[in-house]
Amino acid sequence: MSQPIGQRYSLTYLERGQPLRDTARFRRRLEVKFTEICNGWQVESQFGKMLATEAGTDVERSSNGENYFPRSAFENGEIRDVLNAITLFFKMLTTKRNVELTMSSAARSGYHFETKDPAVWKPFVDRVIREENMGYRLDDQCGVHIYVDQEFEHSRAATVAVLGHPSLANARSSFEDSFRHLDSTPPDTKAAVRSMFEAAEILAKQIFPETQNLNRRLAESKLKTHIQATHPGDRTEQKVWAGLLDGFGDRIDAMHNYRHGQAADEPVAPSEEPAVFLLSSGCTYVRTLADSYLRAPT
Repeated sequence: MSQPIGQRYSLTYLERGQPLRDTARFRRRLEVKFTEICNGWQVESQFGKMLATEAGTDVERSSNGENYFPRSAFENGEIRDVLNAITLFFKMLTTKRNVELTMSSAARSGYHFETKDPAVWKPFVDRVIREENMGYRLDDQCGVHIYVDQEFEHSRAATVAVLGHPSLANARSSFEDSFRHLDSTPPDTKAAVRSMFEAAEILAKQIFPETQNLNRRLAESKLKTHIQATHPGDRTEQKVWAGLLDGFGDRIDAMHNYRHGQAADEPVAPSEEPAVFLLSSGCTYVRTLADSYLRAPT
């Protein structure tokens, strides 16, 4: 068996386990790279002010209040401050770099670009997220999102693709709200589950406009028949569809616990694990309902 060549020990032999939400190593690596890119206290202070203004982060300041020290956010801030910093620093670099690039030819003659290319920051953060096994992913503009696993992301993307039809805009909005709530810090799991249910309910009402709400009876009678009719197959495939859609009724009953609240003084939200399970399975049902709606004859 060949041995990996030139790979760090921790990346080769240490058990990775479940993706993490926060570690000292993750913060430390970001802080060091941030300091390197800023290359001076002036840029650091400018970003610290931006972080306090745009995200409300508690950033250390000088005694006269004029200078900001954003390294404190990476070291001691809430994880939301660290994740916000990732995005806002990319935005600041992009803005400053674009200003420099649009300078007149005369002004640019012999000019030394002071701002590092934002392309230096994003791939570094991407790599740190992977190497430190953090449960996040970056979008094209360095926005941070919750990452569960590859299958979860694939299911989400596949469902968004189906919901791209203009007639499904309302369902797509609720579906995307579900993941936006999961991405919040801390994650609003109850709102995430509710939004996923709303996406399915909107689709059910589009299929059967006369219905008032999505419930077990609708799922196991009308929706089952409709989906089987719009997904023709042999006898075995139809039996499989029937069994899968029987489970839809159980899922609806389970989600109603968060849909209608509980008998308690304070609303009880699901922990992240069942919330992820409900969103993951919700993707499948929402995608199937959307596809069934689009397949139906007009």
